[in-house]
Amino acid sequence: MSFFQAVSMAHQERVHSQVFGWIFSEACHAFSQKTKLEMLTRISGINLANEEIIKVHTEYHSIDIIIQTTNYVLAIENKIKTCTHSKQLERYEITLSGLFPKHDIVHLYFSLFNEDVRNSNWAICTHESICKIFEAASKLEHSDKYIFEDYLSYYNKLCWAYREFSSNPSKYSEVFKQGHLSKENKAGEKFERCEVLDFIFQNQLETLFQMAYLAKCAQTLIPHGYTFEPITESHGTALLNIPMGTIDFSGQKIEYGVQYQGKAVKVFVAPYGYKGLKKGNIPPSLLKVFFNEKFFNDPKERQNKDKGKGFNSKTFEFGWPFEINPDREKTFSDVINATEKFFKKFEIHEKAA
Repeated sequence: MSFFQAVSMAHQERVHSQVFGWIFSEACHAFSQKTKLEMLTRISGINLANEEIIKVHTEYHSIDIIIQTTNYVLAIENKIKTCTHSKQLERYEITLSGLFPKHDIVHLYFSLFNEDVRNSNWAICTHESICKIFEAASKLEHSDKYIFEDYLSYYNKLCWAYREFSSNPSKYSEVFKQGHLSKENKAGEKFERCEVLDFIFQNQLETLFQMAYLAKCAQTLIPHGYTFEPITESHGTALLNIPMGTIDFSGQKIEYGVQYQGKAVKVFVAPYGYKGLKKGNIPPSLLKVFFNEKFFNDPKERQNKDKGKGFNSKTFEFGWPFEINPDREKTFSDVINATEKFFKKFEIHEKAA
C-alpha cells in the first residue's frame, strides 16, 4: 500500500491539486523541464516545446492549478470527488482574463469521468488519460522520483477503481446504497467486501461514482428533446434533475419536471426559481389537481408535500440505476410523457381562462 493510499487521500481534492502543482514546479526534480513541457503538451494539446515554465500556482483566486509559461497560461480545474458548480467555470474565465491579459489562456478540466461541463471553452481531460501520460514520462534519478512514483501508484488505483465500477456497476451495487453513510457507519455494515469496494468506501467515493454512472444512464433514459441539469447530489445520493418547462397559473410562474434519485422517481411542481427562494408556495387549486393526477402506473406512489420552498412532488419506486433495462427505460419515458401531457393541458386551460 502506498503512503498516499494509507492516508486515504482520494477524497482530499486539494491535496491532489497540490501534488499536480508540485510535479510541474521547479521544486520537483523528478523530471527535467523538457519532460514537464512534453507532459503538458500531451495533456493540453498545445505545442509547448519552445516554452518555459515560469510559475506554478495552486488554489490561486479559487482556481485549482495555474501553470504560467512564456506565452501561455494553463488553467486547470481539478475534480476528483466533486463536479462543476453553476457558472463556476464562467467566473474563472473572467478572473483569468483580468489576471493574464497578455497570455493565451488554455482552459483544462480534469475529471474522473467524461463529465459534461456545458462549457466548450474547457477541454475535458480524464484522470485515466493523465495517469498514462505520467506513466510514460522519463524520470530523473532523484529522491523526488520516489515521491512521484508513490503518488502514481495511488493515482493508478483511483483510476482502476472507477474503471472497474463503471464496467460492471451491478457488481458493486453497494456504491449506490452507502453514499449517505459516514465512514464509521460503513465500517460496521454487514456485507461481503472486495478490493474495489474497500477502496471506494475507504476514500468515500460512492457519491462521485453514482454521479458518473447516473450521467451515463441519463443519455438513454431521457427521451429526445429533453435535457438534464449537471448531476448533483443531496445527502450523499446522486440526483438527476430534468426541468421540463413552466406554466403561468393565476399570475404565478410555476416550474415542473422529473427527478431521479436513489431508487425513486419524482414528478415535481414548484415556484419558478425555487432553489434560490427562502420560502415559496403553490396555489392550492393547482396542488389539488396535481396530487389527484396519476403519473405512474403504480398504486404505491406517494405524495411529498412542501417543506418551505413550495417544492411538491409525487414519487414512486423505480429501482437503483444499476437495475435499468429496456422496460425501465420505457417506464421512465412514460413518466416524462405523462408529466408533459398533464402540465401542457393545464397550461392550455389556464390560457383559455
